[in-house]
Amino acid sequence: MVGEQMRELKRARPFRPFVVLLDDGRRIPVTNPEWILVTDDGSRAAVFQKDDSLDMFQTRLVKEIKVRGPKRRERARNT
Repeated sequence: MVGEQMRELKRARPFRPFVVLLDDGRRIPVTNPEWILVTDDGSRAAVFQKDDSLDMFQTRLVKEIKVRGPKRRERARNT
């Protein structure tokens, strides 16, 4: 279930970054859809980071997935 949810977030257009919260307190940011891999059975995932590190985890340990909202555009004001 979580694996499929992460696949859907990865395929979303436009892509919205998200954070995976694990039971052990780790927060794993997913900032690029090309940097996340989910196994075929959805039981494991790996996320590459900007600093070339790699976070690997079992999806059964996912406590929550937080999707970041779209950036707000400032409205032009009539002055």
